[in-house]
Amino acid sequence: MIRTLFIIAGAALVLCLVTVGGALAIGGHDLQRHGWAWTFKDDNGESVRFERVKGGGTDDLGPLTTRTLPWTGGESLTVDSSIDVEYIQGDANTVVITGPKGLTDRVRLVDGRLDLGDGDERVVFGWSSGNFTARSERDELKVVITAPKVNRFNANGSGDLLINAYDQPSLALDIAGSAEVTASGRTDDLKVDIDGSGDASLG
Repeated sequence: MIRTLFIIAGAALVLCLVTVGGALAIGGHDLQRHGWAWTFKDDNGESVRFERVKGGGTDDLGPLTTRTLPWTGGESLTVDSSIDVEYIQGDANTVVITGPKGLTDRVRLVDGRLDLGDGDERVVFGWSSGNFTARSERDELKVVITAPKVNRFNANGSGDLLINAYDQPSLALDIAGSAEVTASGRTDDLKVDIDGSGDASLG
């Protein structure tokens, strides 16, 4: 059974390389001049397809916009989606969301739990100026939370959590999946729990 799976995986890899090689051979000059992108799209869990789009930008997600919400989560912040979040300890109780409107409108915050609502998920594979790139459209989204007393952080998924100017008696970090947490400041009591391939950089 395992041998069969290896054979299938190997055949799929070869087919993938041949397909990409053929695409570059056929349209290499055009790709080099103008840049193109292939989009891997999950239609809200219902179907998956590839799209070829010139440029590979996020224009179809709407204009860049900023959305501001009040922070009402108290002392605990949970990030349940693979998005990048920055926490700044400060007196303001605000959540500033920046990115294409099609993404910022999907951000939900309930009782200190931050996630991204249902919608199409796309990964864009691009070729421009001789370079191959791959990125998730979620990379265009940034959330900055400013609040005075958050001391428990739960980072789930594969996003980055940045904690700045931290100065409180205790700090608890719970990291699941491949999330990465970077924190700077001071505390007297530190607790870190990592489940998965996540990482914490503390200084």
